[in-house]
Amino acid sequence: MVKQMILTRRSFTLSALATLALPKAGLAQVTTFRPEAILFNLERSIWLSTNRKATKAAYVVAAPWCPFCHQLHEVILATRPDVDFRFVFMGQNGPGGALANAFFSDADDQVGPVFADPRARNAALSPRADVLIDEVNTVAGHLMADSFAAVSTGAGGTSAVGGFAYPLTVQRETDRSITANLGAWMMLEELAARTAVETAPPPPQARYADLLRLAPELKPYSRNHFAKANGVRLFAAPVPDAAEVEWLEEGQGYKMIGTLTFGGADWLAVRAFTSGDAMKWARAEDFFTQ
Repeated sequence: MVKQMILTRRSFTLSALATLALPKAGLAQVTTFRPEAILFNLERSIWLSTNRKATKAAYVVAAPWCPFCHQLHEVILATRPDVDFRFVFMGQNGPGGALANAFFSDADDQVGPVFADPRARNAALSPRADVLIDEVNTVAGHLMADSFAAVSTGAGGTSAVGGFAYPLTVQRETDRSITANLGAWMMLEELAARTAVETAPPPPQARYADLLRLAPELKPYSRNHFAKANGVRLFAAPVPDAAEVEWLEEGQGYKMIGTLTFGGADWLAVRAFTSGDAMKWARAEDFFTQ
């Protein structure tokens, strides 16, 4: 995957054609996500629980087809630690209907059914629901891929885009540091003992429920938009408290390709990568156009 290039107001103004100001490939800047930001974004992704009754939580960057992710889940079931290992699935490489089905499950372990039958589907849900889960998590995960690789320790797993591997377990430790570990199935009890009790719970997962039930369609649109101020955020989903994947300075922007009114807010969309339909989302109120 190749990330989109940022458009600046100056580059737009100097270009004879707006389309020439935004190359189809290339990278204008690399965003480095520190461990705090990585954990923050995983908390705000769409995750599935392994133990809702646990007093502690850690996050597992995983893929449904990854044998090592399946192996980690089996070790979790065998040892039953007091940690909710929350799986953030991405890179489905298939229908993956079980993800949306599991999201709405009240089971303590939502992950098991995904590995048991990755293609299971709830007829009451739009086929786009599982696609949305994949897009939201893949945008957050793959835009942080280089930072994953930089902070990961340990070995093992299945290679993924960006130089990291599945499954990657990210947690806050009892000393308040944040670590990212490969090969968690080989040291699960140690990691569980080191996991801190949550002091600030993440936003409730239920905030994604309407997005997955309704699966709203983007309205096509084509216009350049620029940030009104420094620090304007782009998100992995058109949902409050979604993962924050990019920050623009005043005057920076993109050629937006779609609009969506959802959750009482107007959103702008730009492709997260130069191929595929995964989007980065921005609040329209944070941008101006010309």
